[in-house]
Amino acid sequence: MVDLSGVLLLTARPERVTGDPVRRAPTATGGGHGGGRHGQGRERSQERYEQIVAELRDVVEQQTKGQFLIGDRVLEIEPMQLLGGTARGGSRRGTADGAPGALHAGGGVELVDCFVPDGLNLCDSRLPGLVLDGSCFGHPAGSHDPPVDAARFTAPAMTLRGAVANADTPSGAVRFLGAHLGLLDCDGARLENTSGPALHADGLRVDRAVFLRAGFRATGAGHSVLALNGVSVGSLWLDTSGVTRSGQAAGALVGIEGLTYADLPAPVGLSRWLELLRDHTPGYSAQPYQQLAAVHRAAGHDSEVRDILMAQRRDQIDRGGLRRRDRAWARFTGLALGFGYQPWRALLLLFAVLAGSVALAVVLGGPGGGLEHTARASTPTTPCTVVERVGVGLDLGLPVVKTGAGDLYAPTGTRAGQTLTVAGWLLQLAAWASATLFIAGFTGAVRKT
Repeated sequence: MVDLSGVLLLTARPERVTGDPVRRAPTATGGGHGGGRHGQGRERSQERYEQIVAELRDVVEQQTKGQFLIGDRVLEIEPMQLLGGTARGGSRRGTADGAPGALHAGGGVELVDCFVPDGLNLCDSRLPGLVLDGSCFGHPAGSHDPPVDAARFTAPAMTLRGAVANADTPSGAVRFLGAHLGLLDCDGARLENTSGPALHADGLRVDRAVFLRAGFRATGAGHSVLALNGVSVGSLWLDTSGVTRSGQAAGALVGIEGLTYADLPAPVGLSRWLELLRDHTPGYSAQPYQQLAAVHRAAGHDSEVRDILMAQRRDQIDRGGLRRRDRAWARFTGLALGFGYQPWRALLLLFAVLAGSVALAVVLGGPGGGLEHTARASTPTTPCTVVERVGVGLDLGLPVVKTGAGDLYAPTGTRAGQTLTVAGWLLQLAAWASATLFIAGFTGAVRKT
């Protein structure tokens, strides 16, 4: 287990040691040309010799100190666990600042294309950056710890591009419980867990963006494969085409109750997001729909907002646990008004009632049929013309506006006339209901209920 919790990581770069070049001391030449000059030459040579020896001693001392410093630092960072680190199951030592279980590093850490069979523990640590691209993580058999445990981990950026994590634990293959990151990049990562979520990130905060796309694969079990409940992120890039359940296990792909984001989710379109919310979440919840509608409303996408809220109502009918009466009313308002977001449906229904009224009056009110002139007409008891029958149909189908045809033409006592009378009552009721529904939908009264 590579354990970075409780580690104080220091790095040092040995400075290059420089000095004056060593020059060969001059040798005295000549025979018996004066002992004074020969003695002075010997004194200068001895002085220079002592000077050179002193310089070389300084150089050797500096080099030795540098080598020891380099060796000490290498011993610290090589196993990644000497000062305050622990292996899982071992004892924990405190850090230099007295706080056990926290990594405080002055520089970013990179584990690129590494094999870490016993996992990586980053709990309660802080780093200026962490790169785990292309690395493969596991955990010991029987252990319940995730291969990558970043609970309460803090860093401006963390990348797992192309990383692999294999687990058999309810804790998750990669865990970010309560972590705070500036950016999280998991593009192309492959996470697999046969006993729990592949990504367990409940309560994660990411200031900028989360990337789960570009070949991202996740296979898991439990309540959901990707646990993103309560996550707060600036931009969310999520592609669930590679997210699957382990084996034949039934359940949800994503848990996103309380997930919030500031920008439009990408890279998939709105229809894919609505499918995800409806078919691949643990159950109905209003918050994911309201969050999606909020970012589209902020972007000025009014039509998309209506589609989202209508999809929410349909999901509520199917999975929201409504009583039978409430479910029936919701289905009716969905058909007649689009749950209050498409009042034009009621207007279309009113036009259909009007067209049916006119057709019924024309067919049943023909010569020898169900309509004739009244005593107030210029030719009483005579059959009505086609135009007059159309007027009667309009009177039957319009809830407020009247043409006055009802005063001049009336149903007869024949079977056709009686049928026209009863149908007229029903058509008037349908016309008034359609007009009322249109007004309720137009004013938003249905949406409020």
